[in-house]
Amino acid sequence: MARTLAYLARAREALEEGEIDAAKGFERVALGEADRAGTAPTLDHSEVHAQIAERHWAQRNYAAAADELKQAVAMRTQLGVEDRRSYDFTHRLGMTLREQGDAAAAVKCFADALDMSSRLFGENFAPSVPTRIGMAYTLIRLGRLDEAEQALQTAREVCESLGPAQCGRGLAMVNEALAALHRHGRNPTEATADADRARDALKAPEERRAKEETTEANARLAEELEIIEGPSEPEPIDAILKEMDDKLVGLEEIKRQVRKKADFLRVQARRKEEGLKSGRRAFHLLLLGPSGTGKTTVASYLGRICFALGLLETGDVVVVTRGKLVRGHIGQTAIRTNEVVDFALGKVLFIDEAYTLAKKDAGSDFGPEAVAELMVRMVSDSERLVVAAAGYTREMTEFLESNTGFQSRFTDEFTFDHYDPGELHQIFRGIATANDYKLTEDADRRVNDACEELHAARTEFFGNGRTMNNLFSDAIEEQASRLVDQGRVDDREALVTLEAGDIVVRDSAVAPKPVDVGGPAPAR
Repeated sequence: MARTLAYLARAREALEEGEIDAAKGFERVALGEADRAGTAPTLDHSEVHAQIAERHWAQRNYAAAADELKQAVAMRTQLGVEDRRSYDFTHRLGMTLREQGDAAAAVKCFADALDMSSRLFGENFAPSVPTRIGMAYTLIRLGRLDEAEQALQTAREVCESLGPAQCGRGLAMVNEALAALHRHGRNPTEATADADRARDALKAPEERRAKEETTEANARLAEELEIIEGPSEPEPIDAILKEMDDKLVGLEEIKRQVRKKADFLRVQARRKEEGLKSGRRAFHLLLLGPSGTGKTTVASYLGRICFALGLLETGDVVVVTRGKLVRGHIGQTAIRTNEVVDFALGKVLFIDEAYTLAKKDAGSDFGPEAVAELMVRMVSDSERLVVAAAGYTREMTEFLESNTGFQSRFTDEFTFDHYDPGELHQIFRGIATANDYKLTEDADRRVNDACEELHAARTEFFGNGRTMNNLFSDAIEEQASRLVDQGRVDDREALVTLEAGDIVVRDSAVAPKPVDVGGPAPAR
């Protein structure tokens, strides 16, 4: 069932994005998984039919949605299953039949759902409130006003029993329905009173909901985005700079620029404390150069410096690419970009391969919409946000020249270059040590030769530190095969030693690939 539900989750995501064809594709795969799991009917098949119904509902094809929900309900009945999902499907079928125009069938469906909820969950079941409201609106349509009022009074009793924390919004909906009922029954005084009660009942839940939505959105983004966590407490700036000097291989000019910026920020912060005029409190960075040269790491050090000086609320770095900002429909990219920026307030927002936000000859591409929103937020939130835009030098230069407005938002530019062979060698050694490996003398010489070989064959897209990570990953795979063949898996010394034959340069070392080998990652 897990595989079926996973594909159905992807179908729901596609449907939420308005990608109907993609949703249908995931539904077909989910149905295939359900068929493999067992012959219909199964609970998996019931879930698939319910999801197909949601797609039809989104397309306002209520007749097709009703047919799918009837199958979903019938399958669970045939299996002898009566649970919360059975209730949900029956309720949804009632709503669908109402939209389809079959009010009498909808009322029966709502009644079936309420009977089920009473058997399974008792009288004070919060989800029964929207079912009773749905039934009431349908009864109003049929002119059965007394029955509608009875349904709503029962719903009100459930809400009052559960209290405002659990059912405040439900009580507001009940009062809105009562107002509609009384308007239909030509009782304007009661209708006005019910509308006022609805507003009063909704006030507290709306305030609470606004907070919950912010918390929920942040929780969702925290899982979806890559976040490099900074320290929990501000650190001495000199300690941050010393760590940078000790841990970052090479990059002497970059380190000089970071120290100079740190000095400026420290002095300006002190001037502010003394009540003197100070320069810009926050800043935005351009980080130009090939991959794997430490751009993200340098942005992280600058974020920690800002945190230490109180310019940012944390030292975290939120890493995004084009795919995390751009959406496929008009207006959605602006909404998404602002969501990400809101999440990144008080942090460093690191936009990797930023030039992809403005593709040449992209036609109706929505990347520029993200750029437009970023330009506004970089000014309006400059005291709570550091934006670091990174990418290959040539592509970033062309991108910025095509959008001088975006270029003008950046206050500092850091240009990175490829590591030389000796620096690559040093990076490899650092990765090995961090992961509890050591090199024999022959292996160390072989790494040196490999670094020379890889550096000589490099292109502008050479991965530098990432290439060393890949070379190391290939090496420990070779070592593992060798130890198994030699029957030395229980030899602790052999487990930590890399030999010359383990160092093999192949395509996987050159092409960046995601690898998790533990320990600190190389510069990125």
